[in-house]
Amino acid sequence: MRTSTTLRLLAAILAEHERTLTSFEVVQCVHESLDTSDDEDLVAAAIRRAGGTYWRCSSATGPHLPEGPLNVNLAQHLAALAKVRGVAVEFTEVDGRIHVAVDGSDELTGGDAILGQVFAILCSSPTSQLLAYTYPLAELDRIRESLIWHAVVAARSFPPPQLKTLVAIASGDVDVERHCDAPDGGARFAVRDDELIRRPSRDGSRVNAILRSIDDPIVLFLGAGSSASARVPQGNRLRDISIGNLLGEGIEDPVGAFRTYLEGRPERLMVGEDEMTADQFAASLTLERVLREELHLLAGRPKAEAATVQAIAKFCEAALERNPLGRSSIQALAELLPRLVIVTLNFDQLIEVGMGAERQVFASTTEFASAPEVVTARLSDGQGALPILKIHGSIDDPETIIANIAQTEQGLPREVEITLDAIVGNCEHLTWVWIGCSMRDLDLRPWLAKVDATKVEEYWVDPLPPRSVADFASKYRSAQWARTAHQLLDRQVTESSDMFLDMLLKRARQLTGN
Repeated sequence: MRTSTTLRLLAAILAEHERTLTSFEVVQCVHESLDTSDDEDLVAAAIRRAGGTYWRCSSATGPHLPEGPLNVNLAQHLAALAKVRGVAVEFTEVDGRIHVAVDGSDELTGGDAILGQVFAILCSSPTSQLLAYTYPLAELDRIRESLIWHAVVAARSFPPPQLKTLVAIASGDVDVERHCDAPDGGARFAVRDDELIRRPSRDGSRVNAILRSIDDPIVLFLGAGSSASARVPQGNRLRDISIGNLLGEGIEDPVGAFRTYLEGRPERLMVGEDEMTADQFAASLTLERVLREELHLLAGRPKAEAATVQAIAKFCEAALERNPLGRSSIQALAELLPRLVIVTLNFDQLIEVGMGAERQVFASTTEFASAPEVVTARLSDGQGALPILKIHGSIDDPETIIANIAQTEQGLPREVEITLDAIVGNCEHLTWVWIGCSMRDLDLRPWLAKVDATKVEEYWVDPLPPRSVADFASKYRSAQWARTAHQLLDRQVTESSDMFLDMLLKRARQLTGN
């Protein structure tokens, strides 16, 4: 447990409770490291100090028998919800206490014990205005995890008379699809990598501000997160694959093994690496850094011969067989938005393959030489093909791929920089949406630093915004935003790329009357 992060989470929860005046609020949270009784004692103390009731749910805590009377309407709804998923749940009230049986048994173990405890708590009648419970995800199968997650959502429709705020804290790994993409918006707070992430309720107003008119010039800039739902591996997984290709598979500590590899070859160390602690080295290690060594061993042979490039090609080829919501949405948007430009850091071909709209792909520096003219025509009057600017290259031509830290440290190729300058220089008002971007790409930083943030309206789309986005905004944008009283929270959309692009498509169709 990182106590400071847990304390920040509790402070945020209690602030939500204090803001709830008359309506009933449900606050769902996921905490990746709330996994010991000491952690839960901290939660219990904070909730009880605020006058609330706290329950710890796990297979080891024994049955909970919260007080009745039974919330009959919610109990019936939860029983029906469970039945659809093949689980039989029965509620009874005995001596003023709520009992739950699962699949005909009231002697519950494992995931059934947790399910029974949570359902009993939800269908009780608490006397306090604040009710919180924690439960471990690791002890649940997918069906019971889903049931517990959706049960608290259902509780919104059947609130007990006294209760003002219901808090559910799931302990375990944060999963975007399960915890963020829910129709209601999913988790309000998430703790991941020692960061507290706030996710505002979904209301669509941010998407309406992003696309005010169908004729607005708009740039969708796609990072690795935009390809995640097509199962294209991201950052650290690809990095570890590259280490395995370099040093051999099955290494228990790939990052440590890679550092040992470099220490045995001091001429391959980059500036400052020999002075880093183990934690600092691990935090800074990227795919691009490992590929520097893998490509070095090619001794000038084609990049396509690198084992990691071959692995990436296989992942990208497999991704083309999938059609997640974000992919189909962006291809539909290409036909509706006449002044759309797409820029991507990704090597895959998810956007261009299967697209019905006329498009022109730019991946090599030779191709980028003609990109400014195409971009200018598109943004000025919506003429010409949709430009798809692949500034790190494309997997169908491995020699265009820029995945070597020696290249990224040099900044963007001049042809790419001129093209990006043409984008921001041809519009009085330009909306620029970063989708699944960490803002850590070294080659982009020099160009980003010179962008006039008062002329480009930027937004960041990420279901779990990383700290690096806040660091970028603080360093490069906050001073300019201060003139217009904007801040990062005004520019963030805490949705997955699939959910956001679907919402953007619905907005475009609304504007066109389709």
